[in-house]
Amino acid sequence: MKRVAFMLIALTLAFTADAQLLWRVSGGGVEKPSYIFGTHHVASSSITDSIRGFKDAFAACSRVYGEVVMDSMMMPEVQMGMARKMAAPPDSTLHVLLSPDEYARVDSLTGLYLGIGLQQLDMLKPAVLSAQLVVVMSMKAFPEFDVQNQLDALLQQQARSAGKAVFGLESLDSQVDLLYGAPLSEQADDLLSLLEPGHEKEMHELADAYMRQDLETLQQLVEESEGESSPEELDRMIYDRNRRWAETLAPVFADAPSFVVVGAGHLPGDRGLLALLREKGYTVEPVM
Repeated sequence: MKRVAFMLIALTLAFTADAQLLWRVSGGGVEKPSYIFGTHHVASSSITDSIRGFKDAFAACSRVYGEVVMDSMMMPEVQMGMARKMAAPPDSTLHVLLSPDEYARVDSLTGLYLGIGLQQLDMLKPAVLSAQLVVVMSMKAFPEFDVQNQLDALLQQQARSAGKAVFGLESLDSQVDLLYGAPLSEQADDLLSLLEPGHEKEMHELADAYMRQDLETLQQLVEESEGESSPEELDRMIYDRNRRWAETLAPVFADAPSFVVVGAGHLPGDRGLLALLREKGYTVEPVM
């Protein structure tokens, strides 16, 4: 899997050292435990039915934290701001960034996966188009996915219905900058990498492994891609955010039991969110 696919899947996939998706955070002076759930944003919401202890953990928490507050996407002013950041400058549209041959090949790709010609998408930044293509590829790997019941949004809706407060670990604006803020030439290269064969097959492999909580396969697929990403990219997309989130969550856990929903491989590893919380004195263990 090429670098662009990893970086976009990194925003959807979480796995852990023991192939667990639900973790309990206790100790560190907190009176009641909090929980962290690793999500795949295009997975069927039915995944929660197969995770032991999920319903009890969710019910025990008075707050839910996602990467962003999903409802904020529906605000008109937010949508307008996103549209501005997703648009390329007039002198750097897709037909300028791509050669005629590249443009024709990407046009075939958008027709296949998005059902629309590239001419109608010409003003979008390449990263926006890459993200749309990867999401559609991922959706094909999850036939039970229901866009009206997207997992992260559904959990936040359920939280509100149960009277729980909902918060975001970062703003939607910052996520848009993260996804679409790279140099346009680099974004174009990433878009062209999606022309290489095998991406949809890899999305299916990731999806199957996630639903099985199959650590060995998940690690293998992600590590193959991680090697193609620069340390700066990994810091920007993963590790810097882990550090910020750990700092944000420390006072949150002390204040009230909270249910945290994040994806993107943010959980595992020496610089993963779980390890960073352990460094702060918390006991972090899988819910068995």
